[in-house]
Amino acid sequence: MVNALGSTSSADTLTGSNSTIAENFEQFLGILLAQLQNQNPLEPLDTNQFTEQLVQFTEVEQSLQTNSHLENISANTSSAEHVNAVNYLGTSIVADGDITQLSGGEAQWVVDAPEDVEDVSFSIYDSAGSLIYQGTTEFSEGDNVFEWDGTNLVGQTANDGAYRVTFDASDATGSPVTLSTQLAGTVTGVDFSGIEPVLQVGDASVPVSMISSVGTV
Repeated sequence: MVNALGSTSSADTLTGSNSTIAENFEQFLGILLAQLQNQNPLEPLDTNQFTEQLVQFTEVEQSLQTNSHLENISANTSSAEHVNAVNYLGTSIVADGDITQLSGGEAQWVVDAPEDVEDVSFSIYDSAGSLIYQGTTEFSEGDNVFEWDGTNLVGQTANDGAYRVTFDASDATGSPVTLSTQLAGTVTGVDFSGIEPVLQVGDASVPVSMISSVGTV
């Protein structure tokens, strides 16, 4: 007489792979057939127990297949993101942020003003947070290109690198005006070490999700 196969012992034989599930399922069916062939007619086996075990095998196999499909989708999506990110190399982008790259005496930001503002003071800082330059400017309503030639407080040209800009704007009545700042520059590299590809614009880092527009250099 073959002893009935318990549900816990069946689950313990699963190793987490589809091939193992198939092997265990074949073994289970073989044991089930042997039990049915050798059961005591006066004490028939409980079919409910086998039904529960069949359901358990099916559920585990479906879960493994679902996980496998999700892993394939994730891998394909990641590969596509990498390919798309590489395509940004050498292109000119505009992205959310206040840090951009000074290169060869040229640095640009795109500033969105909700209205015309004439009284705008700005400050530019290097990557260490030191004040490099201050001045005044004005913006018209909408997107404006703000350029800095790299001149520092003592009239010299600052070294190439990443710089941050801040603005303090007021309207004609003296009320503060909030300006939205975006960086502008050419993509020189791509970093894939994180969850999301990050573009390198000189020394500035720009997540792909922060890009608002792309153009040719």
